[in-house]
Amino acid sequence: MRKLFALMYKDILLLVRDRAGVVFLFVMPLVLVLVMTGIGDGALQNASRKDIPVLVLNLDHGEVGRVVIDNLQELDMFDVVLADSLESEQGVQRMIKDGKYLMGVCVPPNTTTAVQEMIQSELSAIIGLDDRADLEHHEVGDFVSPNIKVFIDPTMSNTFRTTMLTFLRESSLRIELQALRTTIAENVQEYVSFDDEDARIPDFKSIVVDEVVCSPDAFRAGINVTEHNVPAWTLFAIFFIVISLAGGMVKERLDGSFSRLVAMSCSYGLYLVSKILVYETVCVVQFLLVLLMGRTVFPLVGLTVFSMHGAFPLCLFIVVFCAIAAIGIGLVLGTFANTQQQASVCGAVLVVVLSAIGGIWVPPFLMPPFLNAISGYSPLNWGLEAFYDVILREHGIESIIPNCLLLLGLSVVCAIVSIIAQKSFRVRKSLT
Repeated sequence: MRKLFALMYKDILLLVRDRAGVVFLFVMPLVLVLVMTGIGDGALQNASRKDIPVLVLNLDHGEVGRVVIDNLQELDMFDVVLADSLESEQGVQRMIKDGKYLMGVCVPPNTTTAVQEMIQSELSAIIGLDDRADLEHHEVGDFVSPNIKVFIDPTMSNTFRTTMLTFLRESSLRIELQALRTTIAENVQEYVSFDDEDARIPDFKSIVVDEVVCSPDAFRAGINVTEHNVPAWTLFAIFFIVISLAGGMVKERLDGSFSRLVAMSCSYGLYLVSKILVYETVCVVQFLLVLLMGRTVFPLVGLTVFSMHGAFPLCLFIVVFCAIAAIGIGLVLGTFANTQQQASVCGAVLVVVLSAIGGIWVPPFLMPPFLNAISGYSPLNWGLEAFYDVILREHGIESIIPNCLLLLGLSVVCAIVSIIAQKSFRVRKSLT
């Protein structure tokens, strides 16, 4: 036990004396989580602010143009600017090309009349109310649908672009439905003797789509960006201990410290246990600092307070296993690297690649199929899914055990590989 405490004291001294390393281990995670969460929150807030000016030219001057403008003005995302001074869609297109507006909408002339005539003719032909209609030669494609044109700046976000196009298509369907109902009522009243009130088709409500969050506390105020970003980027920072751990092991080999420890009958297993305990503590402290920042600093800079909804013990449990996996990778890298530069470069690249395919940067479902298929093999994906299970889905410990076992298994395999490789290196050295 004395040897273990001496080794741990030695590892702590190595960490403390490396001031740049201390900043890298404890300050970098805080800055990273704060910046990335702020960026994510800014993107989310930007998608719901009413500050996107949309230039609208209504050449129809009928019901369709009026409804389109009214519906756009009710949408909080856009700020409608009426282009009364323009006379054609070319003017709207020119304004968009010049960068004065990001979006423009043009309702062409006689759109309302065209919609009404098309519906009347189609309905008459289908139900046989028009003697002039020849059903054998009449097709829906005979009519040219009026086109509401949307002009979009190339720099416009796909989110706003999709929202605008979806909204206009939905509005068009509503307008056509209303015109169809009105036409049916008029035809029924013409051929069947009804009072105006009896012939009127009653209004009905559209299908309502309700959002239900699949969580035991589904209606709590808010699944927010901090609950997604803080666990993800905390994991990213935790796995960066690979660089410090591997670099320290290489440094001890190069300056002779490791050889002196072996000469003093210090087993390699005890050497690894010391590393594991020290860096496990480092990862836990990293997590606690991030948690403290999420509770105190986030509100000061306008971010939502990070809350684990009572799952702190489970989150700490996950951090322990994620740290074990990161330490295992660091041990293997430190065993095989020949220089500190190799350990630093390989460690940084490895962590970035594992985080990218593990869903830290982009959710796996947005990845190409081949990357989505391998994302489940990243230890960062295991840790992230475990965090999401307890923070977002509010599951219990039974849901995170499989991922924690995967993290533990990876660490055990890495430790075994490190021990075998180290024995092999010592045998080769003794033979030479």
